[in-house]
Amino acid sequence: MGVVSILAIMLLLLVAFAVVRHHLHPQEVVTVWFACAAVLATAFDACTPRNSNYFKLSDEPHLFLVERILEVVMIPVLLLLYLNLMLWIQSRTGKVAATVGCYALLLGLEALGAASQAFCYVQYQRWWSLILWAVVMLMATAIQKGIRGLLRREGVTI
Repeated sequence: MGVVSILAIMLLLLVAFAVVRHHLHPQEVVTVWFACAAVLATAFDACTPRNSNYFKLSDEPHLFLVERILEVVMIPVLLLLYLNLMLWIQSRTGKVAATVGCYALLLGLEALGAASQAFCYVQYQRWWSLILWAVVMLMATAIQKGIRGLLRREGVTI
């Protein structure tokens, strides 16, 4: 059931990303997506048994695929939807609500990955996720702002 749920959520995120009006430049999308996927893949790899043994990835191929889909597709798309929403929303209250919502969804995706047994915690403290996802959201926002500044400096209309 967990694998089907994750695939359904992935399809919903991809459809939402395809349908929603984009406020991000295509170069921002590509840069943020690749940076997030690279950081997440490195973080997951650093925490596996061959390194620090904080959690263990499943040995089953379909569950390993679920974990890779989480780190390479679902989380970057969710962060891109968040960044797009932050550019669209004007009010401070709306931006806070979007940030809290994205943060909760990231925590939920991690919990869904653990519930589907795509990975299991070994020496990982669950409260570390609160810090991890805050840092990932800040990193994605900083990359988007940096790329947007570079594009404007080069005269690209956004």
